[in-house]
Amino acid sequence: MKKLLRILLTGTLILLGIIPASGVQNGVEEVGNDLVVPVRWQPADDPNHILNCTGSLIAPSIVLTAAHCVIDSNGVVTNKVYVGQAGASISSVRRTDIVASIHISKGFNHRVTDPGIGDDDIAFLTLTKPRPMPLHVSLSTDIESIVTAQSILKLIGYGATDDLAESTNISPRSYLGTLSSTPYLANPNSAILESNSGNACKGDSGAPIFMSTGSQISIVGIYVGSFFNQNCGILEKEKSKAIMTLVSRYFNLLSEAQKSISGPSTTANTTPKIKLKTIVCIRKSSIRKITAKNPKCPSGYTLRK
Repeated sequence: MKKLLRILLTGTLILLGIIPASGVQNGVEEVGNDLVVPVRWQPADDPNHILNCTGSLIAPSIVLTAAHCVIDSNGVVTNKVYVGQAGASISSVRRTDIVASIHISKGFNHRVTDPGIGDDDIAFLTLTKPRPMPLHVSLSTDIESIVTAQSILKLIGYGATDDLAESTNISPRSYLGTLSSTPYLANPNSAILESNSGNACKGDSGAPIFMSTGSQISIVGIYVGSFFNQNCGILEKEKSKAIMTLVSRYFNLLSEAQKSISGPSTTANTTPKIKLKTIVCIRKSSIRKITAKNPKCPSGYTLRK
């Protein structure tokens, strides 16, 4: 099994009023939900504190979460990440629940020159033992149809129910929303969830945003941050937009996680097999690589031929 991935990154996660995802406020209780799992981690630069995040069980041995849930303020990937049982409370997570490996995109970097959450904020965690999976989970690739149809999406996450509450003994909560037609900062790997009923806040980083029909789950993205700088329980239109990383852009990273699992291959149910293409976009001295099914350069960038 591969060793835990360690990548040095620089920068800060709180930039220009965009707050990193941290539980759902004004949401609905989801105790016992079979998709979401509590994720706790110990930053390498602050061993006296345990921080909370959210993950989703996309395969018996693979959990999807946010990259900034495993990286400390110095940009070092921690080796102490713990994943609890699906639908259980945060306080139920034990040190024996430590993950086997961590896989994040090499492009993830919360740079101070780019306002907002860092690009490629996504991570796949492999578990030491497989978990039961009563749900049929897939990763959605048809983003345009979801936007056009204004499909109802659900976000489920862990965390405090107000800005001052402690995040212990917290169970998952959910709220509904729709996918905005405007990408976050013209980044094709990110999108915005416009809330219909609640807000995400402290403890929700990595929360799955998905469509569901019975036991059929189609994950569109994961929550990584929000547009607010005050109490996230306030339901105002301009403060109820959640930033997500689109999971369909990272099948190569998922394959890396799958290969690290010893024994029989464990894969997410019906993982779509699509051909990805990488292009290089330039703007003055800035260069960005975009990998997607139909990649396009962000606004202000031109395609390098």
